[in-house]
Amino acid sequence: MKATSLSTSFFAQLAQKRLFTTHIAELATTLAREAGESATRPLSKAQLERALQVNYAESQIVMDLLLDWAGEQRERGEIPEDDVYFD
Repeated sequence: MKATSLSTSFFAQLAQKRLFTTHIAELATTLAREAGESATRPLSKAQLERALQVNYAESQIVMDLLLDWAGEQRERGEIPEDDVYFD
């Protein structure tokens, strides 16, 4: 049986996966060029894995900075208490 439509959430999830994949591929291309490697498609698994690791490390740093900033904003009463959570 042929599918005739997609749910909005299914389509949104596909779009999010593609955007993330595109970001990782672009980062992998940049890193490969900086390393003097070939950056032609398809990119190698090692190139994509390196980009994923770099993305993860950078995301962790940014989230830590954002949480620090939000905590400071909360302490000054500039962000409602229910918008910033502490363990």
